[in-house]
Amino acid sequence: MNKRQEFLALYQGLLSGLNLVQQKTWQRIELEKYFPDLREHWEPLLAARHSPLSISAEKYRALAQLETMLFSWDDPVEASLLKRRLAKIDGYFQEVEKTFCDEQSLQFFLQDLPLLEAAAQGANLLVEVAAPRLSSSEAAVILDQELKKLFPSQPTQTLLSHGTLARASTTKTGIRLREDATFTREELETLTVHEAWVHLGSNLAGAVQTELPWLASWHPGVTGFQEGLALIAEIVTGHWHGHREAQVLLRHQAALLALKGENARQVWSFLRDHSLNDVAALEMTLRVFRGCDLAGGMAFGKEFQYVLGLHQWLVRRPHVNAADMRLALAGKMDFLEWEILRSTHLKEKIHLPHPPEALLDWARSSRLSDLTQRLHFKKVA
Repeated sequence: MNKRQEFLALYQGLLSGLNLVQQKTWQRIELEKYFPDLREHWEPLLAARHSPLSISAEKYRALAQLETMLFSWDDPVEASLLKRRLAKIDGYFQEVEKTFCDEQSLQFFLQDLPLLEAAAQGANLLVEVAAPRLSSSEAAVILDQELKKLFPSQPTQTLLSHGTLARASTTKTGIRLREDATFTREELETLTVHEAWVHLGSNLAGAVQTELPWLASWHPGVTGFQEGLALIAEIVTGHWHGHREAQVLLRHQAALLALKGENARQVWSFLRDHSLNDVAALEMTLRVFRGCDLAGGMAFGKEFQYVLGLHQWLVRRPHVNAADMRLALAGKMDFLEWEILRSTHLKEKIHLPHPPEALLDWARSSRLSDLTQRLHFKKVA
């Protein structure tokens, strides 16, 4: 095992078993207070949550060992990137051990970015169009076929899960669907673009990097980069329809309301006023309040990453070309890492994937031009 492989093995061990999305939960007594009428919908989620963990001494020893390894790293630019990653992992450890989110938690997720409000011109209501719906099992068959077309040389699969808020998420080698969810054909197409093109594609590309194997692994700064790019993919392929746009912006607005002091029932009522049904509004509210006091004053910071990530990509749009996009999908990275990689010798060590043409040419998409004329961002006062 060479030094980079040893580093990667230790690094991956640091992250094993930790997932803030699952470990940040809600208190039964609060849920009873705010949603006594919706108990049958939130009670199964409590059973699937993980309790906050104490980071083991072994993980901290491994973190110290990784930091020591970087003292003699053969490439100073790469070493600086890896030191920065380890500092973020240290912050991640602190968040994992917290029962509740606090101001420091919010800054952890924002990653030094200013908090933004986002609004689009026109009505912002989630009016769903009636369409035939597929069960998760039926959807999994269709997605498996799509994954085989996208990644013919790599083993991928679609799995079913339970007790999760997200209807779909990505694993290292496939996509996970919530077993009680249903999907329209249009939603499956959006899932393919968002989860497979971007999240799964970068997972699989990172796994084949030999010179910079750390690109196979997540770190806390990756989320905004990935989620923003996944939304870009939806937009340029025509899946950023009115309902999807409203869904993304409303979730951001709901998180801001929670942060500004609205309680969970008030946020739920706001979402009901914007045409979500009782259960959909509850699911979105619980996403916003993971690990937070349901009385208001804090929000789960990951929910801001979608809009913040989209904004970061849009402001970079004039300076992005096809080679930059291949690099962006070569593994797990954040904005600063991507900018350093594209401007240094490290880029020459990366095996560049071949993403769909729509993503390579996204910066010139007319759909993005239309969006930027309608979508406005401003700093939160």
